[in-house]
Amino acid sequence: MNSLVNNIIVFTKPLWKNIAEGKGLKYQLNTDCLKNVPNIKGNSPELREVVLNIFLNALDAMPEGGTISLSTWEKEGYVFLSIADTGTGMTDEVKAKIFDPFFTTKKKGMGLGMSVVYGIVKRHGGTIEVQSQPGKGSTFTLKFPATAEELPPQPSSKDDAGKKRKSKYRILLVEDELAIGKILENLLSDNGYIVQYVNEGRKAIDLLSKECFDLMLCDIGLPDVSVWDIIKFIETVEKKPKIGILAGIPDIKEKYKNGQLLAFDFIITSPYELEEVLSSVRRVFDNTV
Repeated sequence: MNSLVNNIIVFTKPLWKNIAEGKGLKYQLNTDCLKNVPNIKGNSPELREVVLNIFLNALDAMPEGGTISLSTWEKEGYVFLSIADTGTGMTDEVKAKIFDPFFTTKKKGMGLGMSVVYGIVKRHGGTIEVQSQPGKGSTFTLKFPATAEELPPQPSSKDDAGKKRKSKYRILLVEDELAIGKILENLLSDNGYIVQYVNEGRKAIDLLSKECFDLMLCDIGLPDVSVWDIIKFIETVEKKPKIGILAGIPDIKEKYKNGQLLAFDFIITSPYELEEVLSSVRRVFDNTV
């Protein structure tokens, strides 16, 4: 559990440090209470998404900065993880609905809905509880059965570096929200892809006119140049990249089924899981002849 938490901290560093400091915000992470605890048994990507989702929600709840405190402990054969923030908190009405299907307070973004988080935790034999008050922050507490089983051997950093060097696929990532863009850039880079990230459609067109990419992964809601204009420009270049779309429109496949949808290699509607993005990218390159 501690390894998973530390991985999330490193993975999200662009959000709570680099981007935040650029905006004059300050976030503090308190990890003093991460204790030595037994392993838990489960699906690593799913558990990673659960912790990442709660962590990102904590950051969103502190738009002016604040502190996230992470704690782990063991009790009576269970491993506990607590993620507490000093953010805006929730009313009793919102708190009562957060695990309901389709309930969200976000218009755009990535990560699991809390109902899906709840389902994953339950499938792992665990529980999730939330304490929150308006203006006093929120605390999410996860509880999982401990296991005496050892983790399988992990590849060394040297092995990981070798795997990264083997990848030659170049991805142009276009996402206007820096927080989401940096997370996706980290995800794809950590999995060996060569990523060029821009936050404007005009910058994407400029790069496409000068360089060759194997895939363009683009948000559908760019404020300056529409994704359709970028796709039209791609039709004029000699080497055309595959195209993946990140969309905030639930019925987009129906809306564009007789038109521009044909230009896409895949579409992912938000809120989306990181593993879904990664698996879609892998499928595109697996099918590349």
